[in-house]
Order: sequence, then C-alpha cells, then structure tokens
Amino acid sequence: MKYVYILRSILHPDKFYIGLTDNLERRLKQHQNPSKSAYTRRFAPWRLETHVCFTDDKVAARFETYLKSHSGRAFLKKRLITGEGVTDSFKKAKSLSNNDLAFFIFY
Repeated sequence: MKYVYILRSILHPDKFYIGLTDNLERRLKQHQNPSKSAYTRRFAPWRLETHVCFTDDKVAARFETYLKSHSGRAFLKKRLITGEGVTDSFKKAKSLSNNDLAFFIFY
C-alpha cells in the first residue's frame, strides 16, 4: 500500500510538500523533525492536508509525479486545496478506485 500525501506549512501556508510513502505515520514524523531536506526544514512545521491510498505502486508514483508537475500544481491549488483545506472534488476523487482515479487524473 502506498500513500501520496500533501503537507502544508503551518508558518507559510502557501508552501506545500507532496510525497509518496508506504508508512504515512513514520514519514509525517520525519517531516516534523527534518534533517536532510532543506525545503522541509525551512518551512517546518507541517500539517497533513490530505492523502490518497493506493494499492498499485505505479499508479501512486504517477499521481505523485503529476501533482509535482506544473499542471498538477495548478490542479492541486484549483481543485484539491482551498484556503480552508481539501475541496469537495478531491473528497470525491479519494472515493474512486485506483483505476478510476488514474482516469480522473491522467485522461
């Protein structure tokens, strides 16, 4: 099982971090005490905005790559994340199966 997750900086709410992991709890703890990444260290502390769970590792990796692209970031800001948190359209996307979500994002 893989998780694509989106973090938002608490001190800099316009800064996001998009990641992929197989252990969400462990990875969130690592982001709160960053030692390697200058980006996560600079904008810490972080809060989890949302995450999507995938059973297919390749679909998870494609979704993460998409969200990190220019069009994916625009999609993220316009459709997934609002000033208050996760939008209704993303709540709907989270309820789709892996194949449906891949279609929703990539086609």
